[in-house]
Amino acid sequence: MMQALGNLPAHCSSMVGAGFVGSGSWCPPSCKVLVHFFYSDRNEPDRLVVPAELHRSLGAIRRGLGATCAVNTTVWARSTILQFLNERDPELGRLYSRISPKFPALLADIARVTLMHRFGGIYHDVSYRFSDASSLCTMLCVLQQYSAVFETHPIELRMRNTNMAASQPGLRIFEDCLLVMKQKLASAIARYERGEMPLAESASTLYDIGSRSIIQLVTGNSTLRLQHHEDLIHGVEVRYRSELLRIMRWPGLRWDRAFKQRVNNANGSAGEVAHWSKLQAALFV
Repeated sequence: MMQALGNLPAHCSSMVGAGFVGSGSWCPPSCKVLVHFFYSDRNEPDRLVVPAELHRSLGAIRRGLGATCAVNTTVWARSTILQFLNERDPELGRLYSRISPKFPALLADIARVTLMHRFGGIYHDVSYRFSDASSLCTMLCVLQQYSAVFETHPIELRMRNTNMAASQPGLRIFEDCLLVMKQKLASAIARYERGEMPLAESASTLYDIGSRSIIQLVTGNSTLRLQHHEDLIHGVEVRYRSELLRIMRWPGLRWDRAFKQRVNNANGSAGEVAHWSKLQAALFV
C-alpha cells in the first residue's frame, strides 16, 4: 500500500524540499557507505578491467565526498556476480550465465538486486553520480528511516529500477525479487530452447525479468503510477512485509551524454550498440 511521505528528520526534510542541495551537508558521524556500480563489456563480459573514463569518474566521487563520508566505490563484473549467485543458489547462477552479453541491461538488473541483498549500500547506474556531499547525505539520512529506497522516473509519474539503496544486507524485498527473477528466467529460457521466443520479444522479456520484477514487488503493480507530481518530488512510502520502503526522486545527477559515449568507446562498442529496447538479437545463449 502506498501512502504520502512519512516524517523525516528536520535536516533531511529540508534537503528534500531544497531539491537535495541543502545549505549545508549533514551526514551521520563517522559514516561509511558502499556505492556499487556494475560494468559489463559486450565483448569480454567477465573482464575486471574498468574503462579509464569510468575509473576517473569514480576517483572524482571519492575525492569530492571523502571529507564528508568514507565512500567505498566498487565496480562489479559479471564474473563476480555469477560467483555470488552460485554461492547462494547454483541454479540461479546457471540461468544467469545463459544471458547473452549483448544484453548487459539484464545482467545489471539482476546484479543490482544481488548486490543490495548481499551488501546493502547504494547502487548507482554508471551514468549517475552524486552531485555533491548534500545529495549523498540526503540518501544516508533517508536510509536511517527506511529499509530501502527506490527511484521515481525524473519525468514520468512512475517507479523505475535504475538506482536503489538498502540500509542493510539481507532485506526480504531483494531476497524475494531474486526468487521471482529466477522463476522468470527459467520460464523464458525454456521458451527460447523450444524455439518459441522471436528476436522481437527479447526486449519485452528483458523488461519483464528485470525491471518489472522489482517494480511489481515494491508497488504491487508494474503499471502503477504515482498519483500527483508532488509524489514524484517528495516520494511515497510502501510497506513490503515488515520493511518500510520509499520511492523518491533520486538525489543525484546523470553524467552528460558525452561521458557515457566515452565509456562505450572504451570497450570498442562505439557506433554498434543499440539500446536494449531496440536490439534485435537472441537474449540467451
